[in-house]
Amino acid sequence: MTDDRMAQARAGVRAWWSRSERLLADLAEALGAPVDEVRREPSVLLPYLQAYVSRLPLEALDDGLLAQLAAYVARWMIVSFGGDWRVVEVPGTRRELRYVVEVTNPLGERRWVDPFAVAVHELRHPPVEVARMLANAEAVTGMARPAH
Repeated sequence: MTDDRMAQARAGVRAWWSRSERLLADLAEALGAPVDEVRREPSVLLPYLQAYVSRLPLEALDDGLLAQLAAYVARWMIVSFGGDWRVVEVPGTRRELRYVVEVTNPLGERRWVDPFAVAVHELRHPPVEVARMLANAEAVTGMARPAH
């Protein structure tokens, strides 16, 4: 990947973040959830979103839903763990870069998660369980809370 392409991608992080926030607000509004509360505390959306995806037929699981689920995963990681949008180079992939959310886990390691990859994984393993999807994002970054 060229330095110019990476610089362009980094410059696009703000636009990516903004698009993700709009998708999440539109989703919350469409489901009747309080948008401002969802922005502050994404867990507010969880029961609304779970009820919605549980009612959808498998053929309705499309790219639009994928983008909405990815936006939700991203917001969850940002609010819950202080994550930030970043762009990372991933050699061997089609575009060789990804927009990800990066967090610092309890061991002090900077780790990232691709919200789209987490959402794709969940959609490929029905039934869709929103809490499991969030737990997978936490596990990838080392943020998962141990069960007691």
